[in-house]
Amino acid sequence: MAKAIQEQLMPKKLHKEMELVRQTGRDITLAQHLASQYDGMTVDKYYAELDVDPTSVSIGQVLDRQDEAVRWLVPEIFRDAIRKGFIASPIYRDFIIREETVAQPTQVAPFWDTTGIDNSPKPLGAGESMELGALKYGQKTVHISKSGIGLEIVDEAIRYSSISLMSLFVQDVGIKLASSLTRELISVLINGDQADGSEAAGVVGVGTANTMAWNDFIRVFVRGGLRNRNWTKVIGNEITINYMLDMPEFRTSNKVANPELRLNVKTPGVLPQALDAYVHNAVPNNQLIMVDPTLAVVQLTSMPLTVESDRIVQRQLNGTYVSLTTGFMNIFKDARIILDRSVTTDFPSSYAPLF
Repeated sequence: MAKAIQEQLMPKKLHKEMELVRQTGRDITLAQHLASQYDGMTVDKYYAELDVDPTSVSIGQVLDRQDEAVRWLVPEIFRDAIRKGFIASPIYRDFIIREETVAQPTQVAPFWDTTGIDNSPKPLGAGESMELGALKYGQKTVHISKSGIGLEIVDEAIRYSSISLMSLFVQDVGIKLASSLTRELISVLINGDQADGSEAAGVVGVGTANTMAWNDFIRVFVRGGLRNRNWTKVIGNEITINYMLDMPEFRTSNKVANPELRLNVKTPGVLPQALDAYVHNAVPNNQLIMVDPTLAVVQLTSMPLTVESDRIVQRQLNGTYVSLTTGFMNIFKDARIILDRSVTTDFPSSYAPLF
């Protein structure tokens, strides 16, 4: 390509452009930046223009290039590999409403409190004044934190492993980081986002302690429908999910019990069309967290995925450090509930039917 275009697309320049974007809280990859800012340029074509073949060229060979600017490609190589692992199978993303970019780690957020308030319409006589309902508004402070992981790569791996092979191993860093965020989400789903536990999820028991029956799920679904909450996702640890999946009703859920009579439940959300089950051992034993993903939690991010590197000469190691500043905030407390098979307690009063 022409020299002017070479200078325009040098890795150092592109890296600094992307870092400016990331400092605003927006996550962006090399592929996205090339496509949006440089006429649809692809990563494969860009590598080819730089004479870098990921299947045969090592990180060491890139670092040895005479043109120092090309070395700035290395942080983006690591970042893209880590990010690929990070987004491969993150459970937490399926449970959040969306991700919000925030300016700082401590956020003052609004919340609506309708506990104990009767806002139902009242009969009106001729000329009678309308009674005002109430909707309390308050504020809460939510703290998000920085999470990170360090990776030390020996010189031999840098020198003798191709970029594509090295990337497969580096992806595991992203997988571990995503798993740590899922653990944090589970903690917020159970305990809420306030230190005093005021937004902890309610717990409801089963009909017979230390068992789990189809009727226990029906009970939860019906109550959810009566609160306009559609608890369609459930997460539990390996033991509890195994117990749940072994129930006859879930093993034969695609079969019609009585083909001569079809029951159509019309109350919104009473019986979901599907229940998505997830396994994560951060959930306490005997508990299933049931969540309405459209109303439960948002993710707050003040700094997206960041990758930094340095050289530890005396140990012949290259250090790569991955971090991000993010966390989770509850929206509606009753958008999740815990079904606990070890107790027989009834629904908390805050989960009383709305209609």
